[in-house]
Amino acid sequence: MLSPNTTYTAYLIFKIIDQRHTGLESLPLKASVRFVNGEVEYEDNNSSTVFLTLRTLRSVGGGQNGRLPQTRTDGWMEIELGEFYNDVADGGEVEMRLREVNSIKTGLIVEGIEEKFLPSDYRQIISRSASPVVFPIKKQLYLSLCDSPLLLDGGKLSFALDGENRKKCYTLPAQELEIAWKDDSQYWKWISLPDSRFSEVAQLLYVWWLDIWGRINTMMLSANTTYSAYLIFKVADHSDFESLPVKSSVRFVKELEDGYQDDMSCTVFLTLRSLPRKQNGRLPRMRRDGWMEIELGEFYNDEGDEGEVEMRLREVRGCKSGLIVEGIEVRPKDTA
Repeated sequence: MLSPNTTYTAYLIFKIIDQRHTGLESLPLKASVRFVNGEVEYEDNNSSTVFLTLRTLRSVGGGQNGRLPQTRTDGWMEIELGEFYNDVADGGEVEMRLREVNSIKTGLIVEGIEEKFLPSDYRQIISRSASPVVFPIKKQLYLSLCDSPLLLDGGKLSFALDGENRKKCYTLPAQELEIAWKDDSQYWKWISLPDSRFSEVAQLLYVWWLDIWGRINTMMLSANTTYSAYLIFKVADHSDFESLPVKSSVRFVKELEDGYQDDMSCTVFLTLRSLPRKQNGRLPRMRRDGWMEIELGEFYNDEGDEGEVEMRLREVRGCKSGLIVEGIEVRPKDTA
């Protein structure tokens, strides 16, 4: 039933009638998620401690640790029971369990157990789609978002999910990037290409001052995740970027000082040919959609409270032409 090569997390979806008088307030419970192999016997040493009320652990006392629930956008609460990695599609059954047998408890309403592969705010995200998003089951929506990015906000943003870890991915189209001279038809031309998800892409006619940058708020991204930013582009057969080193950088806006600093950047190349002698830098690679991508840099998104991240590509030392920019994609860093 589940997608192979994917880490899943199981959540109990529930409500409590009155958190003050149920016997559940500050009560530690045992949760477990594990594969079923023959007879299953419950063992507390394979479990984790959870609480079903929103009160802080500080009020529990006794130095207890455990996971707290969170409120969902649909009005219910959820508590993580545990996670598992589904290696192959026929990996057997997984048991998800919540247990407490030491006291009387009341007031708990259980909706079900969810094997979550969609972000908790997915409803708000897909509501921004220009076209209706309708799937009979959540897994179909998940698989669609892994394979086909969804255009949001009238095409000003593209959203997808990483198929390996279910994390959020966003792409800023060229129209939403800051590009030096992009509104001057002498230097840039806006064209439509059939293999682009966006209505227009930016074609460089010629320019000396190449400066492309965009920003994204970390609140939009998955927490506790290392992200990489990629420029999505094409180059003409006879472009001026062959063997040309270009500077790229990715950094938090709050850490920026006035002006651009090359010593905070790395060197990249925009052609697939081997590096010139005595030069080091990252090379691009081909994507499955027919475009190329070059990694601009990476950053770690802790809790989404770091503000904006700036992603930039810059070269100002010679005349350049032959570049087509689709956008900048932000996705979890490849671990392969």
